[in-house]
Amino acid sequence: SPPPISVYADDAVLFFRPTAGEASTIKRLLTLFGEATGLKTNFCKSTITPIQCNDQQRAMVEAIISCHVEDLPITYLGLPLGTRKPTKAEVHPILDKLAKKVADWKPKMLSIDGRLCLIKSVLMALPVHYMSVLQFPRWAIKYIERKCRGLLWKGQEEVSGGHCLVSWRKVCSLVEKGGLGVKDMNFFGQALRLKWHAKSLE
Repeated sequence: SPPPISVYADDAVLFFRPTAGEASTIKRLLTLFGEATGLKTNFCKSTITPIQCNDQQRAMVEAIISCHVEDLPITYLGLPLGTRKPTKAEVHPILDKLAKKVADWKPKMLSIDGRLCLIKSVLMALPVHYMSVLQFPRWAIKYIERKCRGLLWKGQEEVSGGHCLVSWRKVCSLVEKGGLGVKDMNFFGQALRLKWHAKSLE
């Protein structure tokens, strides 16, 4: 059977067992693909990431495929991938990007409808790529909700509870039920990740 492959844009990940036979097959497959299409693999820019391999298997695969080895955790398509939960340092770039956007806007000059549109279309969209694969930490969700509350009610980075006209739970309710239709990030993240389970069962 062919090796499992994950392809996104010009990035490809191939999964195989750490045996001489499979490593040689992968090397030959990539070489033939390059000869047939002209899209040759740059092995100098490619990496091998061992998962549950001993030192002998690791050295053998590295010698056959001629790539350098990069141990977990790694960053792939902007996401921290490893065997443990991402650290705060790995999550903070997303939050810093969100905070910078809020700081760069002039939200006090916008109507509440305009600020609500920015929350739905920009702030809630920033962590979608991360949340579709990894569970977003609860502390990070609370941070984003604080930024959204401040932007929505006062046009500033953060506000105290007394300035909020309704609860955040109400804000996240459907418009048909009297809410503002902002996504609940916890439930939204669960729904995004469950899509992968659904696809795996097809």
